[in-house]
Amino acid sequence: MYLTAVIDWYSRCIVGWEVDDTLDARMVIIALKKAFMVANCYPEFRLGLSVYKQ
Repeated sequence: MYLTAVIDWYSRCIVGWEVDDTLDARMVIIALKKAFMVANCYPEFRLGLSVYKQ
């Protein structure tokens, strides 16, 4: 199991995440899409996004 999390550095909140059995780019893209949907709803999440894969 692999976890990809997108974290907003300003608020220190996880704004997007995805779990999958394989470590590939598709998982990161899905997590980023989730994070951008949150960023469109909440303007305070628009800056400082980072992606962590574990």
